[in-house]
Amino acid sequence: MRAVFQHSGYGYSLVVTDPEIEDEYFDKKNGKYELEDAIVCISLAELFYGHAFKLAAAIFTEDRCEGAS
Repeated sequence: MRAVFQHSGYGYSLVVTDPEIEDEYFDKKNGKYELEDAIVCISLAELFYGHAFKLAAAIFTEDRCEGAS
């Protein structure tokens, strides 16, 4: 599962590691699903053969933030 988005003219396609998003979207058919006004928390994975890869560690949407304090 990947988070695909653009920021400042650059395209990104990052592996999603957010367990709640994984649970929600793995049950759906393969395809692309758009999230409006999402905020993505990007993290770096541990080094893999000398390279560090960016991950979509958490994806915040209005629905997920309702009731949070």
